[in-house]
Amino acid sequence: MNLHTKLILTDADGVLLAWEHAFDEWARAQGYKKVRADEYGMNEKYNIPKKESQYLITKFNQSAWVGWISPYRDAIKYVRKLHEEHGFIFRVITSFEQDMFSVRLREMNLHNTFGANVFDSIHCIGNQDKRDYLKPYEGTGCFFLEDKPSNADKAGPLGIQGVLFNHPYNKDHVNDDLIRVDNWKEFHDLAVNWESSPRMLLS
Repeated sequence: MNLHTKLILTDADGVLLAWEHAFDEWARAQGYKKVRADEYGMNEKYNIPKKESQYLITKFNQSAWVGWISPYRDAIKYVRKLHEEHGFIFRVITSFEQDMFSVRLREMNLHNTFGANVFDSIHCIGNQDKRDYLKPYEGTGCFFLEDKPSNADKAGPLGIQGVLFNHPYNKDHVNDDLIRVDNWKEFHDLAVNWESSPRMLLS
């Protein structure tokens, strides 16, 4: 396989799955109310202590909810098109809960949503550094899709093309090495034209 053209490394939450929307629904049922959308941390979004937000995230990620999180925006259509029509393979690297049953629910959710053959592997790495998981692909130029700026920034120094999915909480982040997209349609068009027009401008 030509890694540059056919392998896509990708985060899950905020890219493939609408994790935040599901968490918000769950948190509302627990009596919590989100007060802002332009911050990444749930403690800031909900104006609660960080320790409390971490507890809530763990509790949510170990609940049955994580087996049925909806796809992020137009992800289903274009992930399937990239795989079925253009031969791309996706490899997931997600800072998700490492609890055995939570991991199984995450795998089930992704496979049921996008198809069993779309992903050749799904790595739930908890609090481990994503750079350690990106290092084996150093210099390949393959895509790495993220919503969290600090993770996306790790791609460029390794010779990997970082792609940042736009969210209110990353709108002020500046890194000229990253390509920004609003949705999967934009990434689809970028990916299928990459070899003939690298760093193409997205309209």
